[in-house]
Amino acid sequence: MAIRVPTGAPASRHLERRVADADANPYLAIAAVLAGMHKGIRENLDPGEAVDGNDYAQRQADLPNDWPATLRTMKGSAFLRDCFGELFVEIFHAINAAGCRRFSAQMTEPDLEWYLGRG
Repeated sequence: MAIRVPTGAPASRHLERRVADADANPYLAIAAVLAGMHKGIRENLDPGEAVDGNDYAQRQADLPNDWPATLRTMKGSAFLRDCFGELFVEIFHAINAAGCRRFSAQMTEPDLEWYLGRG
C-alpha cells in the first residue's frame, strides 16, 4: 500500500491512499499506514525525495519477496510492535507462520509430476 501526496496545487492538503493487494487485511493495512503517518508527524521525520515513477520497481530489492522472509521482517519490526503491541505481533506471526508451514507442505502438481512421474 502506498500514500500519494498530490503536488499540483500549493493549497492541496490531502493524501491519496493507494490500494493494497487483494489478500491484505484492509483494517490492518490502513491501521499500519495511519500509524506510520502518525510516527512521521510526531517525530518530524523527513519523508525523503519524491519518487517519480514506479516506487515498487525501484525498491524491489529492499522488500521481502517471499512469505518466510516477510514473516521474519514482520517479527523483527520494532515499528509494528510499537503500533500494534507485542502480543498482537506474536499472535499474528504465529498464525501466519503456521499457515506458511501448511502451504509449504503441500505437494504441487509439478512436484508430483517431477518426483513421482520419474519413478
